[in-house]
This record gives sequence, C-alpha cells and structure tokens, in this order.
Amino acid sequence: MRLHDILPPEAVSGTSRIVLTGNHQILVEGHKGLMRYDAQSISLRLQDGSLHILGDGMTLGILAQNELSVTGRILSLEFQP
Repeated sequence: MRLHDILPPEAVSGTSRIVLTGNHQILVEGHKGLMRYDAQSISLRLQDGSLHILGDGMTLGILAQNELSVTGRILSLEFQP
C-alpha cells in the first residue's frame, strides 16, 4: 500500500487545506507564512500562490508554523498565483 492510498491528498502533495465554516471561521493548514493582517484583510503565502481573506472584525486564533485560524465575518476569499 502506498502513502497516496491512505493519506489525504494535501498531506502528500504539499498543498494547503482550507476549511471554511459558514462565513465566520476559516482554518488554513499548510500555509507558508503570514503576509498581512488587520481586522479587514489577511493575506497568506501558500505553496502555489497566495490567499487573501477579506472581512470584518477578523482575529487570529491559532497561529502556528503551518496552521492558522481566523474568526470574524468573512466576506470573500481570493486566490492568486
């Protein structure tokens, strides 16, 4: 049995895993760093580009080496290569 057969794709390929819960929480696993942060805008480096999160009253929850959570009112997500 190969690792690809038992692990989720993001664990093997190095891509980020993004979990959005409603419009009030987002969890990003496998990010490569925080580029910008304020209550209306958060930008993260990803393996293959960047993620920009726009919202209101956003705060950082978990901020670890490769995991980050954001709570608040999330209005949009934008991916850029």
